[in-house]
Formats: sequence, C-alpha cells, structure tokens
Amino acid sequence: MKNPIINIFNKNALRILGFYLVGGWGIVEFLNFIVDHYMLSGYLIDVSLATLLSMFPTVLIIAFYQGKEGKNKWTRLGKIGIPVNITATIVFLFLLFHDKELGATTTTITVEDEEGKKIERVIPKSEFRKKAVIFFFDNETGDPKLDWIQYGIAGGLEADLSQDIFLDITTPYDFSSEIKEAGFALGVGLPLTLERKIADKHHYNYFVSGKFSKQDGEFLVTTFLYETKRAKLIAENTFNGKEMFNLIDEISVQIKRDLKIPARHIEEVRDLPVSEIVTNSIPAIRLFIVGVHALSFDNDWKQGMEYLERSVKEDPSFASAYHVLFEIYWLSNMSEKREQTMELLMKYLYKLPENVQYKVKAVYHALKGNPEKQLAILKMWSDLYPDDIGPHEKLAHNYWRKTQYDKTISEYKQILALDPELYYCISKIGHLYKQKGEYETALKYYEQYAELFPDEYKSFATIGDLYLTMGDYPRAKSFYDKAIAIEPGEISNMLRLAKIEYRTGDFGIAFEQYEDALKVCKTPEDRESVYERFCDLYYLRGQMSKALEYLHLWFDEKEKIDAPLQVLAYKLFHLDAYIKAGKKEDALRIIQTIESQLQPPYDKFISLGYLIIYLELGDTVKAEKALDEFEQAYQTGKLPFLSIYGLMVYRGRINEMKGKNEEAILNYRDELKQRPTSIEVNINIGRCHRNLKQLKKAEEALKNCIKVLPFKPEAQYEIALVYADMGDREKALEHLKIALDIWKDADAVYKPAQEAKEKLVEWGG
Repeated sequence: MKNPIINIFNKNALRILGFYLVGGWGIVEFLNFIVDHYMLSGYLIDVSLATLLSMFPTVLIIAFYQGKEGKNKWTRLGKIGIPVNITATIVFLFLLFHDKELGATTTTITVEDEEGKKIERVIPKSEFRKKAVIFFFDNETGDPKLDWIQYGIAGGLEADLSQDIFLDITTPYDFSSEIKEAGFALGVGLPLTLERKIADKHHYNYFVSGKFSKQDGEFLVTTFLYETKRAKLIAENTFNGKEMFNLIDEISVQIKRDLKIPARHIEEVRDLPVSEIVTNSIPAIRLFIVGVHALSFDNDWKQGMEYLERSVKEDPSFASAYHVLFEIYWLSNMSEKREQTMELLMKYLYKLPENVQYKVKAVYHALKGNPEKQLAILKMWSDLYPDDIGPHEKLAHNYWRKTQYDKTISEYKQILALDPELYYCISKIGHLYKQKGEYETALKYYEQYAELFPDEYKSFATIGDLYLTMGDYPRAKSFYDKAIAIEPGEISNMLRLAKIEYRTGDFGIAFEQYEDALKVCKTPEDRESVYERFCDLYYLRGQMSKALEYLHLWFDEKEKIDAPLQVLAYKLFHLDAYIKAGKKEDALRIIQTIESQLQPPYDKFISLGYLIIYLELGDTVKAEKALDEFEQAYQTGKLPFLSIYGLMVYRGRINEMKGKNEEAILNYRDELKQRPTSIEVNINIGRCHRNLKQLKKAEEALKNCIKVLPFKPEAQYEIALVYADMGDREKALEHLKIALDIWKDADAVYKPAQEAKEKLVEWGG
C-alpha cells in the first residue's frame, strides 16, 4: 500500500481537488453576482464559504480513494468519515446562521397616505439597515475661516446618506452635551476612544471620522470608517477636488460601499446631489452651519436664529434651514414667524429626506388641528419604514403626554422588537412601570439594562432611583455608590446621595453636599440641577426667601440652555413660591409679564399660571374659572404637544376648598391612576378623609406617605391633626414636633409652619 500522502498528491487526486477549488470559487462568485443583482442577503456568501471549508475533509477523502491506481475500495475511513463530515457541516451551519436572515434584503408593502391613497413601496428589512455616527472632521488647512467646513462635511454626509432607506445616520449635534462635558467645547478633536464610547453608548454599529486639508486650490479629504465594538478600522479613503459638494457626494457613495450596502441598490436608489437636497449656495450653507453650531454647542438661541435667518435670505428654498428655524420660532414663542416658516417648509418639503418629510407633515397636521391626519401620517411613516423608530417614538410621546402608559410601553416594546439593540427603550419601559407604581416589573427592566451595560453609571443610578421612590434608602445608597464608582465626577450622582440625606432628615449634610457639588460644576446644565435641589430643600423647610433666591439662580442657568418658551413655562409653574413667600405683588407682576410675551396658541397656557396663584390665595371662584379655560383649550387641541399633569389635583383642590371633600377624593384618586407614586396626592386624600372625620382612612393614607418620606413636614403635620381628632394627644404631639423641627427655620410668612406652631401652643406642647 502506497503512502496516503502520495495518493493525495497524484495526478487524479490533484485534479479532483482542483475541480473542487475552482468550482467552489465559481459558486462563490456566482452567488456574489446573485446577491448583488437580486439584493439577497450577504450571509448567503458566508454560508457558501463556510460550507466549502467545512466539506473539505470529504473532498480529501474522495481524492484519496479516487486518486489511487487500480481498483478502489472504500474503507471504514471513507464510509464513516464522509457521513460524519456532512452531519458536522449541517450542525456547524445551523449554529452559525440559524438566527441570520438568508432571504431577500427587501420586502414590498402597500400603505395609505393621509388622503387615503394606496402606495406600494419596496423597503429594506431591519437586519440590513446600517447605523452610523458621522463625527466632525478636523481642519488641517491652518485657516480658521474654513472651520465651518469641519461641521459642514458631517452635516452634508448626514443629509446625503439619509436619502437611503438602508441607512440610519446621525451627527454629534445629537450628543453635544456629552461632548462638551468631556472637555471638547467646539465638538472637534475628539480622540478615537471618546468617539467609540459615544457611538457604543447610543448603539450605533459604525462611526466615521476624518480630516481635510487644502493643496493647490483643491480640498483633500480623508475618511476613516470604524466598526464600533472593537474600534476596528474598516476603511480609509482619500478624496480630492475643488468643490466640496461634489466631494461629499463621492464620499457618501464610498461609505455605502464600505458598509456593504447592496451594489444594485446603490446603483438604483434615488441619490440626488447634496447641493440639490440641501443648498447650492456656499454662503447659505456656511451661515446654516454656524447657526446650528451656536444652538447646539453654545445654547445661543438668539445668535442661532440670526445666522439661520441670514441663511434663508441667501437661499430662499433652503428647506433644512426652515426646519431648524421652525423649531426655534416655536420654542421662542414667535407664533407669526413660526406659521410663516411652516408654510415655506411645506413648500420646499421635497428637498428633505423622506423620513423627515413625514415628521414635518405630522407636526403640520397637529398644528392645523387635524389629529386624524397626523395619526395617518405616523402610520404611513411606520409602514414605509417598518424598522424606523421615528414614528413609534412620536406615538410613544403622544401617549405619554396623555398619561396612557400602557400604550406608551407598547410602542417602546415595538421599537425593541424592530431593533433589539435600541437598549435605551429598556430603561424607558422601566421608567414607565415605575410611574405606574409597578416596582417589581420596573426593577426587572432596570436589571436587564444593567446586565447589558455594567460599565454605565446610569445602569445603577436608575435602580437607586427606584429604591429611592420606594423609600428603601439603604438600597438606594448602595446603588448610588456603584454609580459613583463608575463616574466619580458626575454631578447627578452627587445630588442623588444628597437627596437621601435630606429625605432621611440630615438636612445639614445635604446642604454641605450640594455646596460640594456646586464647586465642581462645569456647565450651566450642572449648575441649574444643583440650584434646583437647593430650591427644593429650602422650600421643604419653609425658608421661602432662600428658596426664591435659588429659584432665580436656577432660572438664570435655564435661560442659558433652554428655549425661551420653556423658561416661561418653568416660571409659570413656580408662581406659588412667591405667594408662599408673601410676595403676591411679585407673582402678579411676573405673570402679567409672561402674559404679554406668550403668543398663540400657547397664550392659553397663561390661565394655568393664574390658577396656581388663585389656589394659593384661596380664591376658588377665579381659580375654577382659570381651570375651566385651561381645560377647554387643552382638550380641544389648542395647546399641541404640551405635556401636562395634575389637572385633577387642581380640580380636587378647588372642591376641597369649597367643602366638597367627597368629590375632591374622587378627583385625587383619578390623578393617582396617572401618578400612583405621588406623595402629595396621597397627603391630599388623607386631609380630605380627616375633614370628613374618616380618621382611620386618613391615618392609613398618611402613614403610607410617612413610610416613604418620613421627613415630609406636610404629612407629619396632617397625621398629627388626625391623631388629635382621635384623642391621642401624645401621638399628635410626637408628629407635630417632627414637622416643627423641619420647619424650625421657616420664614415668619410661611403659613403651614405658623399654623403648626399655633397647634403646639393649643395642645400645650
């Protein structure tokens, strides 16, 4: 018997191996053609390669036996080896590809538009969409006048690539706060590690960075495409040319190829030049970029608006600029300009990416008071882009505004079903279950997120927040400690620990920790969060003058980061603080100033401010009139996109003040259906039961409040009154003294503290 190696390398055996290798290569090339031409799954090529490699032992066995001279007999090796290899190959292929889509990359659907017309479209399956962040490019020309281009290339690529339904593209403008906190105030010069961290945190599978220079009058642009998980460089390309718009078109096509978008799709998809879908005016795009950067990185609404208005003067058909201007005018409370801009935006809507068009049209119909058409647009958007989270996010927000939490949860679960890697939805669902008071279910979702992201401080901070809501402060602190271990300098974690201190009665320590947090604040966002907590703590203790001092500091920081309309809304919701501080005239002056500034449709919002003032003043007639006006405007859709809570609390408070305690309890319980974790609402219910002499029910409601917030002075004072009515003076004094200890430094004008002091004297304390 000859040596087996000789048998394999004889002429016949080599011929068999050659046929296999050449035939296998031909099959791979043929499949490659089929995949590209018919837009099939690229995994088919991987399957063929895996099969060819896995079956190679069988080919060697056949070559061995067929390559021998003379009559060939199969031995045990051949009879057993080949079936084992085939079986192993099947098992191997199943394990490797059982969860992969091996069919077409697209599917055909039929949808209806807002007018009821049927439209047939071919769309990609979610498995084949690519998600990427385009980071800003580095300016290596040495000319600061060209700095705007480093943002313009990223923005242009986003606009160009967003034409393709296979791609989900974003830019650092969506993460400007994180980038600034990391020390990159201009958004450029980010190290690779930070880019990878941001892309990974927001679950983008790829990210692009780059640089540009200028030589002999031509731009030289270099791009780097990375796979996020490993920060692996997938492709590096260099482009040169005199026209930046043309370069962006070239770069976008190359990015598609590097991301393995089907070649046939790249050839057939509508891919208009970026100059057609954005603008062909260099002055217009430069002004646009500078304006957007002022908004995102400088929080300068005024300057941003100025540059964008100049941009549309350069190019009156600049749809993207109108889109941003509409948002500015809306949030800046400029109704006339907002309406004019929306009409221009609708006129040039065709220049925006299709998915953005649906977003704009949904807003347009909402503003026009056509909720049915708005829903039809969202449905059409969802059908045409079945793996696009945009319409589901909009629906989720609409349901959340109406406190329809089950429907909101359903939308987020739908988003997760479409893209299981959108992990933020897991936290969102957890938050919603927490709002519903279903703590065990909320904890399951929070723990699921923490298992996925054990290196994110928020994974543990959210679990700590849940235990804080439940009143389990030791567990809350243990999870906050874990969050701080991951991000020691995170202001929100410092504030969380301080909140435990003041909730457990260590007010001095809480104040010290707030002071420590304030010393390390770097941004307006950090400072406003600390000032808000100072305000809350002084408010709790009845020190209203100090509360107002920090309230004003809070507003000052908010004006640096929030839109004017948002700041006006915050001021409106805090008018009660002025009344409690004995500054009625200041409250009336502020609301009159706000009233003179609010423009339609949000001028109707002013009635809510008057409601808050009249409730504090005890004027039930004017309060009820203001509430009726606000409810009518809100329910008829005259306040679109406004999220509002607590209307039933206001109704209950009015009924309670009118002596209608039974009706007030019903109002409060209706509110509890929306906010089952609200301590304030439960205190109100306890007070109404006490007014009705239903003392056991009052005690039960208030004890539940104290269990969670043992140092809530209003709850301690109310339960003291309950025990006094029960004839238990000892218990009454015990709880009254806790309330008075919290209020020991309260201002003389703070009525609850003064009433508690009078009770102490009355009861002989």
